[in-house]
Amino acid sequence: MFELTGTLEASESEAIVRYRFVNSSNEIVYAAQHVTDRKRNLQPASAYAALSHDGRRLDLLLGTSPVPTDRDVEFAVPAIYVKLSVGAETTGEIRMPIPVLEWDAYHPPARGPKDVKVEVREATLTLEIVPEKTLRWIQPAKEPENCWLLGGTPTPAKLSLSSDVPIVVCKRHDDILRRS
Repeated sequence: MFELTGTLEASESEAIVRYRFVNSSNEIVYAAQHVTDRKRNLQPASAYAALSHDGRRLDLLLGTSPVPTDRDVEFAVPAIYVKLSVGAETTGEIRMPIPVLEWDAYHPPARGPKDVKVEVREATLTLEIVPEKTLRWIQPAKEPENCWLLGGTPTPAKLSLSSDVPIVVCKRHDDILRRS
């Protein structure tokens, strides 16, 4: 239905994920391309980042920000999507300075006094895909051009990646959402 491929390159100063998504389904879909902070400021070449529960993997999300469990919020912060017809593709790049800081729209990237540095060699990229038939609402994004804000039922496309070089991540000690 979908094809998500990519690479993970890491050095002492930066980790870079390059990915390619092909809509091999038989319908128009919208693929998350950019994330924003809670004020909806575009965060280019970025993805939400958090360690897995066991701390052995870095989870990257291009999609709607996880809703926090440590506060009440009125709505989830949506990603910015591109429209892909059948057979169309999109590519992207996520650049993360080392150490990687965990963050989402409600937990800005920042170092804390209790942060612990953790080394990982695995990462998972989750790209949210919304089929056109599941859209509840849609509107043009202010930036970049030809992109969309929308609400619908996302389908995750996942890509597991590994690195020969350890990637240092600053593990937060607040209520940022971690996946299994």
